[in-house]
Amino acid sequence: MMHITDYSSKQGVTTFSLEKTMYANITTYNTTNEVLDNGYTASRELLVIAGIVIVPVIVITLIGNILTIISFIRDRKLHESINIYILNLAIADFLIGTISMPIYLAYTLDDSVWIFGYQFCKAYLLLDLIFTSVSLEVMILISFDRYIFLKHWSRNYKDQTRRNAYIRSGAAWIIALVLNGPATLFWDIWTGENSVPLDDCEVQYRNNYAYTVVVAIVAFPIPFVILTVLNTIIFWEIRKLLSRREVLSNLSSLSNSRDSTLSRSASINDVHACATSVNFVHLHRRNSLRSKEIFHTRHGKKAAKSLAILTVVYVCAWLPYAIAIVIYSFCRTCVSVPVFETCTWLLWFKSAINPFLYAYNCNRFRSNFKYFLSCGRRQKYIGDGPVIV
Repeated sequence: MMHITDYSSKQGVTTFSLEKTMYANITTYNTTNEVLDNGYTASRELLVIAGIVIVPVIVITLIGNILTIISFIRDRKLHESINIYILNLAIADFLIGTISMPIYLAYTLDDSVWIFGYQFCKAYLLLDLIFTSVSLEVMILISFDRYIFLKHWSRNYKDQTRRNAYIRSGAAWIIALVLNGPATLFWDIWTGENSVPLDDCEVQYRNNYAYTVVVAIVAFPIPFVILTVLNTIIFWEIRKLLSRREVLSNLSSLSNSRDSTLSRSASINDVHACATSVNFVHLHRRNSLRSKEIFHTRHGKKAAKSLAILTVVYVCAWLPYAIAIVIYSFCRTCVSVPVFETCTWLLWFKSAINPFLYAYNCNRFRSNFKYFLSCGRRQKYIGDGPVIV
């Protein structure tokens, strides 16, 4: 992720630095103070306070996402297509909390001095880019899965979508590696120059404005447009289901009245017995279909609500950073270092928030979380909610 450093700080001035962000680093290396025209420096006390605030976030990220992962493993009823995507999102968030956050926090608290070596820096940057890329791709996959669920509700897609979910999730990790690997690992080899000091850790393509602007656009605007389109389609599909449900409800009321009349006639005249039986069978099938549609509509509304919450959190986490990148790429003095630092950490904070959203939106995740947090006490379901017994 983007990183702003005053390289004169290597000689005694501590400055705030920014996370090596996914997809973009548009900091110009300059031995003068051109990079930090705003002249901002952070005190040691402020850095310590930031560390105290961030450490609990890292702990919450680790605990929340590991609970999500082991809940999926433990509870076979969670093995639905959407939860397979959530599993991959939790894995990416867990790795962010395990690798990206702690290493970068140590780097920041050590006066933005990288002490882990050049090759480890490349590996760290690549892993961070992959984890963040997968999070973006999985959000799109979740939206697409909900669209398929609503569009083809009358067909049995359970096994197929589960199989496809595993395939698409694996493809998301491969695509993230292919998109980020070459530039992160080999840019200095392609260009024949190394623009990053040994005591710093940044992507080598940071001085290539054309490339960084393109990848910045890929990082937020394009996924945002895709998510907006898919969520809009999902909204209209739910409206169509609700309208169809209302029509079927009216037809069912009329049919019940008619079949009740036929039943009374049949008790008087046995000639109509066969016809009445056929009508009852037809009514039973129609009511069964209607019940399935009602269940599907309710489930679809709940799933759409869950998706909407995840999408809002995603947008709130990414939008400030995306705006900051665009502004900073054209005006180096228009974005202060603390503002940029806040925006970049906000990207990682969503990794701590996501497990709470899973528990809020899904009773089974909530039940499993309580099971593990209560040291394995047995639970049972009463109605829609779990009760520890």
